[in-house]
Amino acid sequence: MEVKVFDSGDKPYKEWLEDHPEGYVLNTERSPSGDYARFHRPQCSNISKVSPDHRPDGFTKYKRIKVCAE
Repeated sequence: MEVKVFDSGDKPYKEWLEDHPEGYVLNTERSPSGDYARFHRPQCSNISKVSPDHRPDGFTKYKRIKVCAE
């Protein structure tokens, strides 16, 4: 199984979500500490929908990163 880490921009991450609707996304801190880690499916709005206060590349470039796999 290939694991892909998205930590520097949302465009490749959003493309992965579209291409892998049955995959899994681990949403975790940029420096993993075990304090925050959540699994999501690609269609989950928490990790895919932009809110009004969303910063550009806000899903992957700042506080949290995404680790994805089929």
